[in-house]
Amino acid sequence: MSYQLAYNYYLYNSKKGYELIRLNQNSLLSNFDKLTQKLVKKILRKNNVRVTDERSFVIAWNLLKENGIIVNF
Repeated sequence: MSYQLAYNYYLYNSKKGYELIRLNQNSLLSNFDKLTQKLVKKILRKNNVRVTDERSFVIAWNLLKENGIIVNF
């Protein structure tokens, strides 16, 4: 039997505390309202970013901050 490393990622919110997240595009988009989702999709598409892992999640997060979208989960 072999063991594989499994990682759990959490974001801290002052209202909810720690919240488990998945590192994919749908989970990122689900934290925004419909109007903001459209803008987020456009920004990610223009910069050729697909959120699939930790690295791409950080890139997407920084792109959103650069474009003035408040990332507050």
